[in-house]
Amino acid sequence: MDMSYDQPQYLIATVAKACRSESGFGTISPSVYDTAWLSMIQKPPRSGSWLFPKCFEYVLEHQLPSGGWKSYGTVADGILNTCAALLALRKHMALCPGNEGWTQRSQRAEAALKDMLQEWDLSPSDQIGLELLIPKLLSLLASEGVTIELQRVAQLQALYEYKIKKLSLEDIYGAPSTLLHHLEAFTGYLDFDRIRDRRERNGSMMSSPSSTAAYLIHATTWDEEAESYLRSALERSSNIGSSSVPCAWPTSIFEVSWSVTTLAQAGIPIGKDDSLTLRTFLEEALKSRNGCVGFSQFSTPDSDDTSKAIMALICLGGGPSVRSLIQTFESENHFMTYAGESNLSISSNCNILACLCMLEDRLPYVAQISKAAKFLCFQVTAGKARDKLHRHELYWMMLLVQGFGYLYRSPHDGLLEKVFEKEPSLEEQIPMVSFYVLSVLLSSQQSDGSWDGICEATAYSVLALASLVRLPWIGQELHEIGIIQSIERGKAFLASASRRERTKPEFLWIGKVTYTSEILSQVYYQASMFITPPTYEKEYNLSRSLSPLPEETLRRMRQARDLIKRTPLLAQLDKGILKAAELQACYALGQLDRLELDIFPRNSMRKNMHLTFVPLPWMACNSLSGGKASFYVLHEMIVGTVLVYEADEYFEATVEKYLGDHLDQVEMLIRSLCDEVRPPVPGNRQSDDTHDTTSKPSFLARKRDDGISEDTLAYLQDVEVVLRKFIAYMLQHPVVLSKPSHLQSRLATELQTFLLANITQAKDNINLRRKLAHIDDKRSLEADSHGDAILPSQRYSVAPERSFYNWVRGTSADHASCPFAFVFFNCLIDSNLFTYARTAYIAEDLCRHLASLCRMHNDYGGVARDREEGNLNSTHFPIFHRHRDSDGEDSTGLGVYSEAEQQQLIKSKLLWIAEYERRGLNAALSELENELGDSDNGRRLIDAVKLFIDAIDLYGQVYMIRDMTPRNK
Repeated sequence: MDMSYDQPQYLIATVAKACRSESGFGTISPSVYDTAWLSMIQKPPRSGSWLFPKCFEYVLEHQLPSGGWKSYGTVADGILNTCAALLALRKHMALCPGNEGWTQRSQRAEAALKDMLQEWDLSPSDQIGLELLIPKLLSLLASEGVTIELQRVAQLQALYEYKIKKLSLEDIYGAPSTLLHHLEAFTGYLDFDRIRDRRERNGSMMSSPSSTAAYLIHATTWDEEAESYLRSALERSSNIGSSSVPCAWPTSIFEVSWSVTTLAQAGIPIGKDDSLTLRTFLEEALKSRNGCVGFSQFSTPDSDDTSKAIMALICLGGGPSVRSLIQTFESENHFMTYAGESNLSISSNCNILACLCMLEDRLPYVAQISKAAKFLCFQVTAGKARDKLHRHELYWMMLLVQGFGYLYRSPHDGLLEKVFEKEPSLEEQIPMVSFYVLSVLLSSQQSDGSWDGICEATAYSVLALASLVRLPWIGQELHEIGIIQSIERGKAFLASASRRERTKPEFLWIGKVTYTSEILSQVYYQASMFITPPTYEKEYNLSRSLSPLPEETLRRMRQARDLIKRTPLLAQLDKGILKAAELQACYALGQLDRLELDIFPRNSMRKNMHLTFVPLPWMACNSLSGGKASFYVLHEMIVGTVLVYEADEYFEATVEKYLGDHLDQVEMLIRSLCDEVRPPVPGNRQSDDTHDTTSKPSFLARKRDDGISEDTLAYLQDVEVVLRKFIAYMLQHPVVLSKPSHLQSRLATELQTFLLANITQAKDNINLRRKLAHIDDKRSLEADSHGDAILPSQRYSVAPERSFYNWVRGTSADHASCPFAFVFFNCLIDSNLFTYARTAYIAEDLCRHLASLCRMHNDYGGVARDREEGNLNSTHFPIFHRHRDSDGEDSTGLGVYSEAEQQQLIKSKLLWIAEYERRGLNAALSELENELGDSDNGRRLIDAVKLFIDAIDLYGQVYMIRDMTPRNK
């Protein structure tokens, strides 16, 4: 395709001209993988005469000095390319033995392939058929004498056999199937002669050159139409002098419909003649396939291309029907990409949402619009929004907010009211999800104005922000302090990029191997440069609120925001990012208000600033790290934080107050409850017997026999009910129950330790108050006879008989709940940190440093409250009341200082120790990063751990500014 890049009209004209091609067109990048498969075709079969010798030349020319072939966007690309290229090389060597150059190439390729397999992260991938293609290619290589002896190769082969047994390969012979796209994975399992009738009209197997090549190689009867298809795919690249093929050919519908919709949505006009040509092309394609199309006029229909084609026709002035789209692809909870397919696609449902909302008469499709919107909101909030058609999350985010924009574009036609009547939660979820996307976009923009330094990804972001700014709940303040400036910086980056940088391929699209579309990268560039976001004005005048946030909630959260932005951690956070986090926290607070946990007695905490403050640190710290955590993880940690605060208040205001003389009994009750609820250790008979409590008398029944008073038993009974609910909520949480038994057991242990630490803290508080009372009595007597002999500072130097280090690393850290919360967090993020010795030890050490740091910050801010209530505080320990004078001599008191000077000196010592713990925390984090390495999973875990550290640290930093704990005594 001959393309011009300088003006969007040239792009449209080029696409319109290409529509007249009978064989189809496309600008997808060449694929070594597919080209290697063409190089293995012999005609006649097994004759030793290669059908496409220039393809083999292309493969040899593109071997890298390392011995492998290029990894376009992922390590898996390099593995696929190298496997197929090495297989082609070995087959050519078999017919031409003695070629030392080829032998050396093969040896280097084998070594490179082994290195890539060792580097490859075996976690699930979105690339098409990867779990089938790579094991089959390794098996085919083994038959050519290339054996890669690695444990993961055996794992891959086992996975392949498992997948093959689950597939209904017999179905391929009788009906259209997406398995036709990668037939090379089924050699040895399929009768290739029986799938001749499954060819597309252009002679291809689902428009896949490699699949069509595998069919020609293994069928016993030659297929001229299939050969003709492959030749047309090769001719496609003749304009650049390359004997290669892409991973899919042609891609006419895909590139036409994406180009038209993207440019039209940006407001770029399409000329009358070009519009007629494009419209005719799309209408004929839809008509020829009964209203549904694939990525070309020849390929199997899918919902993504069908919805985009319909959207393009609407932009071109057409009035297409969506009846076939809905009938073919609608399922119970979402829309499928291919008929009968189980794999979910975010972008397909985004495009369907936008398509249905663009219709002139939208009301008949309320059920389908609601279904798509609900599915999308759930996927985002649950952290499952990962698109199978595109590598970059900014792509689906762009589509998502564009879909929301179309949903709200005609607010007076009654659609919104009907959608919200059908799915009431959407009225809150859609704004909440849009703020999440906004937060990610603002926080991930780089200092040069780009996103990841990639022009195409930057264009996605600019278009997404331009859609967000038009949503009715994006208010004046947020508009002014973030979005417009971000758009301008993004456009400035694109404008400064050279033509070469703008046309540089970025392998963002997902096929068997990742690929780039030359024309689409230019389309997104032109659209993002052309679009002009509006200056703020109220574009919507709806009868109902589109931002269901009470003014009181907004006011309280603004106060919380003003507080956290004074902390060192968030002082430099962009105002727009912080504002977006603030509004996310408002929605999270609304969810908390409606959440009926019914665990701890209702108390004042739910009404005060303390509760308002809880969601914001998690939202703000997630924004600080680029918004990588899901709403689900954030929500569960917010709920967990509230429960911990309520537990702390319950122990102080109820347990300590009414059972202060019976704390040993409460301690025994906690152990008994934890033994009842904790998961049994597999294979441990004693543990299994302990877990079965049906035949044992209850703890309180045993206590009644011990002669405890009825009043005490009544209080213990209340405590038992409350703590049983709390323990069950945490240990029987659905996510926790899905985790390995060792992690469940660890959580149970940390939960018990946390609860027992509350009892120890209560005992320490009571003992402290007794000592203080004794000192006050003694002070009073001595003052009467000798003056004020006991100094004020000495009154507070009355800590328990153990070292400060032992206390702050033990009881204090456990009481602060950080170790327990960290294990729960690891359950939520699907972590394996506690599975292996080294990472488990480092992670626990990291957590202990963090817990000690946070406790000291809390105590720093809570000195006045703890003295007022008689709670044990770090500053009660005698070591803070000893001073080394200027001559280096020890002084046993601080009496030479004023009360204010004493306080400042004590606090400075506490801060020094806290910063010592921070250095230990940073060292442990660095060690953990080294241990986890640079794999995708390793980076994911480190990002999550950093979020946890930041959130907990932020709570501590806030307490140094303002004591947030409500008075209980």
